[in-house]
Amino acid sequence: MIHKGKLFILIIAVLGSPLIAGIYGMLHDQFTYTVSREYYTKFKFIQLGLTKNGETLTYPERLGVAKVGFLATWWTGIPIGVLLRFTGLVHRNRGEMLKYIFFSAILVFLITV
Repeated sequence: MIHKGKLFILIIAVLGSPLIAGIYGMLHDQFTYTVSREYYTKFKFIQLGLTKNGETLTYPERLGVAKVGFLATWWTGIPIGVLLRFTGLVHRNRGEMLKYIFFSAILVFLITV
């Protein structure tokens, strides 16, 4: 049986993984936008239906870029979160579980960067 404290940590970690992935996508796309504004204005904004009449955004472009980044990456946090977080259950106590969940999240982030 899973200890209630470990179950709480597991749920928070699994639900937080898509959020972390989405934030990463938002930041990543800000750098991409700096390199190629046209990728967003002539393709991504139109593809995701973020433009008004297919031409202009109804809000600042950087906010649109953040939305594109989040939508493109949030879902990757689901399989990563589930796989890495459930393996945290093998640890003896909540402290070890939390330590290794945090370590694995940092490791995945660094490898992704």
